[in-house]
Order: sequence, then structure tokens, then C-alpha cells
Amino acid sequence: MRILSVLFGVLTVAWTYRLGRDTLSQQTGLFAVIILGTSPVFVWFMHEIRMYTLLSLLIVFELWLYRRIIRHSDVSRLMWFGLFAATAGLLYTHYFSIFPLAAI
Repeated sequence: MRILSVLFGVLTVAWTYRLGRDTLSQQTGLFAVIILGTSPVFVWFMHEIRMYTLLSLLIVFELWLYRRIIRHSDVSRLMWFGLFAATAGLLYTHYFSIFPLAAI
């Protein structure tokens, strides 16, 4: 059962790199991965069977999709569907996910 938390944590680290790389530069992505990967709280939550790693994965994925939709003019319906699915997943995962949604 803990494998899901570890999988979501690893995917969060990968999408954090991609978000940082696409936003500014490759060094920004690497810096974000180093900070996230060495965060004791994030590593602790990867060992627990809780929703926090899924929450962080969906937040990073939604931010990446939102940024991509805003920046590019040729946006497919799949990206819009991914954004709405990530938003729905966030709202079903945790009550406090309304705050990142309000930031967008």
C-alpha cells in the first residue's frame, strides 16, 4: 500500500522538475527538485499512507497544465480535460486544495 505514496512522491519530483524547466530554465528545475527531494516533510509523507503526496502531485500537475494552456495558443482538448481532471482530483483529495485553486 505504501508503494502508491512512494510512486506519487517520485512523480511529484519528476513533474516539479518539468514545471521548473518549462517555466524558467533547467537549473531552476534542478534546484526545485533538490529542495523538494531533501525536504524532510515531503520524504516523511512519502512513507505514510496518506493523501499528501497525491495532493502535491496534482497541484504540480495542475500548475504545469495551467501554465501550458496560458502560454500556448495550440491547446488540445486533452490538456483541458487534464486540467479539469486534476482540479476535480484536487477537490476530492483534500479540503485545503481550494487554496492553490484560488491562486490560479
